[in-house]
Amino acid sequence: MNAVTSILAAVFVRNGWLKLLALALAVAFFFIAREETIREVDIEIPLRIRADTRERVLMTEPPAALRVLVRGDLQRLTDVLARKTPLDVDLSAYSNNAKVEFSPDALARHLGEDLEVLSISPASFTLQLDDIVEKRVPVAINILKNPGPFWTVVREKIVVEPRMVQVKGPESKVRKVKQVHTEPADLSEVTQPFAGKLTLEDIEGLTISPRSVRVEIPIEERHGAKTIPRAKMVAKRCPSGFQCAVSPAFFQVRVAGPERIVSQLTPENISQYVYVDAGVLPVEKDSLQRHFDVVEPTMEKLQGAVLELPGPKFFSVTLTRNADASPQTETRP
Repeated sequence: MNAVTSILAAVFVRNGWLKLLALALAVAFFFIAREETIREVDIEIPLRIRADTRERVLMTEPPAALRVLVRGDLQRLTDVLARKTPLDVDLSAYSNNAKVEFSPDALARHLGEDLEVLSISPASFTLQLDDIVEKRVPVAINILKNPGPFWTVVREKIVVEPRMVQVKGPESKVRKVKQVHTEPADLSEVTQPFAGKLTLEDIEGLTISPRSVRVEIPIEERHGAKTIPRAKMVAKRCPSGFQCAVSPAFFQVRVAGPERIVSQLTPENISQYVYVDAGVLPVEKDSLQRHFDVVEPTMEKLQGAVLELPGPKFFSVTLTRNADASPQTETRP
C-alpha cells in the first residue's frame, strides 16, 4: 500500500505546478486548433414554393433563393455547400397580405443543428393573393386598315359569333377587362364582304375561351356627290358641212354615285357624258342655217352615277353651213 501511495505521489504531487502548466497548454492548443476550423460562409439556399392555386393565384413572385450567413465547422460547411438542399415553403395556409418570415431556427434545422445562422436575406416577404374569377365580355373587331378610299365597312352590320366570350383569371385583372379584341384585320385590299375566323388577342395572366370567333364584315362601295361648275357644252355629231354653236356655252352639273366614278369627273372630261347631239336635229341638206331654241342635252349613264343639271336644262343650237360647202343644186338635162 505504501508503494502505491509513493507512486501516485510521485505522479501527481512532485513537480505539480509543471504538470498543471502542461495541462493548461494542452487545453489551450485544443481550442486554438478548433477555432482555426470555424468559418463564416455566405450560402445561397434555393426555395421550393408550394401553394394551392386552384381558387387563388399568387400576385407577387416569392424569392427564388435566400442568402444565408452561416457560422460553423469548415468540414460541415463544405458538406452544406455541396448539397444546397432546397428549403420547402408551403404558402397554402397563408392569407392575402400575410408576411412570410424565414427564421434562423428554421434555417438552422434545415442546414443542421451544428451550424449557427447569423443572417438571412431576404428575411421575409409580403404575400399577395387574388381570387380566381370568371366573367363574360363582348368581342370587339380590331380593324388595322380599312378598305381603300372608295370602300367602307358597315360597322353596324358586323356579325360576330359568339358575341360574348369567357375571361378567367385574377379578380383584379378580370375586373379591368371591358372587352376582348380580335387580332388586327387588314382590309386594305378587300372590296367585297369579308367572312372568316379571327383569333382573339391574348391578355397577359388571363384565360380566354373560345380563342377565336367567326365574323362577317359588310364592305360596301362608298358614295358621294359633287357639283362641277362651268363645264363647256359641246355639240357632237354636227352634220357634215355645218358648224354647230350651242348657247349657253357653259353649264354646271351635279354628279352623285359611287365615289370611284364621281372622283374622276372634271370640267374637262364631263363633256364626254353630257353634250348636245346635233346628229338628231332635222336639218335639210340645202339649208344655209337652222336654229333650234329648245334642245335637251344627252346625259350618258355612268355605272350607277346620276347626273343632274341644277342650272339651264335646255340649250339653243344654231347650225350654219360652212362658206366653202355650198348646197348642191339639181342640174336638169
